[in-house]
Amino acid sequence: MTPEETARFHADRPGYELIDYAEVCLPIFKIYMVASLLQHTPLPPIYEFVLRTIRLGIDDADGIAACLGIPGRMVQDTLRSLHDTEEVAFKTGDSNEIDRFVLTRKGEKTTASLERIRPEQQTVPIYFDGLTRKPIEPPAQTLLSGKQPEELGLKEIPSLPATRIEVPDIDITEAARIFGRERSEGRRDLLAIKTIERRMRLHLPVTALVFRPIEGGEVELLFASDNQLLDEHNRAFALAEGPRKTRLLAEFAKADQVGSDSFARRVSQLAKSVDAPKPKSSTAKRTTLRARSAVPDGALQRLTVLDHPPLLRDAIETAEQRVMIFSPWITPLVVDRPTILAFRKLLDRQVTLHVGYGLDDDRKATKPIPEEFQKLADEFPNFQLRRFGDTHEKVLIKDDEYVVLTSFNWLSFRGDAERKLRRELGIKVSDQAYVEKEYALLEARFRARSRKKASEEG
Repeated sequence: MTPEETARFHADRPGYELIDYAEVCLPIFKIYMVASLLQHTPLPPIYEFVLRTIRLGIDDADGIAACLGIPGRMVQDTLRSLHDTEEVAFKTGDSNEIDRFVLTRKGEKTTASLERIRPEQQTVPIYFDGLTRKPIEPPAQTLLSGKQPEELGLKEIPSLPATRIEVPDIDITEAARIFGRERSEGRRDLLAIKTIERRMRLHLPVTALVFRPIEGGEVELLFASDNQLLDEHNRAFALAEGPRKTRLLAEFAKADQVGSDSFARRVSQLAKSVDAPKPKSSTAKRTTLRARSAVPDGALQRLTVLDHPPLLRDAIETAEQRVMIFSPWITPLVVDRPTILAFRKLLDRQVTLHVGYGLDDDRKATKPIPEEFQKLADEFPNFQLRRFGDTHEKVLIKDDEYVVLTSFNWLSFRGDAERKLRRELGIKVSDQAYVEKEYALLEARFRARSRKKASEEG
């Protein structure tokens, strides 16, 4: 399931409203530890037959070889190995020169179980969850490593507490349960952990969901994987004060504050217009309409965080004349191969596509956009892709049908590593005059940018 599908699956939570979601990474460690083990291996047939023959009372090498019909040298080698592992012993009280053998207590157990148990010391791996602080089974889901989360733009949840994992942190009982399971190379019983040789940090992609109580109260942050809420991780994260320590919910403390920039204020004003009660008098109605930038009643729709991705798909797949998108960032996690293919089909239909992006930040390097997306712009004359450097707007326009003004990052929602979880506010305006006005204003920026670029190149 995609993060959007996961969020939609869990959105219907009684008494709560889903106000944001994002793909994040939970900390998983692969720990290589020096451990004392008991190795269980199947007993080779020759060992089984020799032990059973001795138990029947045939206790010398020649007699065993004759009984089994195998070469004496093979029997001698097997008896030597069984003696070294203390599964047979020389028979006491026998004065003749022929070596005779008897099963030891260990040999009796080996004969009954048909497996050999040997103590050994090995360096073995185990997976350790950085939030629940427990050894875990090897995850079935693909884990990310190194800088992959950063390259994909995924927020990393730190290990809590953020301390180095040492031997006392590993529950030996739980680790022994995992190692005690049958494996292809045989069962291994974990006796003790001596030291830790190496710790490898890995990352488990999950979806973070932010809920707000409908009746008011503090927001909640929960982790989910597909159709399952990760209850144990959610409890551990809450008990460790994870939301406060990671500052993931910092912006929700000011959820009702109007944005500091003009674009955010405009979105907030439109949102207030959606909620404004209908005026009774005609004079009050005219005043209200002017406050709404002359947008007719019924043309405004408030969008939840889950409403945005379907609108983007609708614009790309069904637009007949034009699509315009403003998104500060463009990342390959959103603009992936299926999305690029959908854009290509859009352009093949001779739909005009404008995409504006780019928000300069001196604190971090600007990441390049997906190479295949740039190639589309180079290939199709009806695709204008412009980097502005000051683009904070998040806008989607489809034909003259609607314009969406929002805080939702259309082309990088899953790919903005610096993004904190926050309430996404979006307004859809389905008024042709308003759509035309917005399109003309933004299209003028593309023309001005093109003239500037031509001047610089000339």
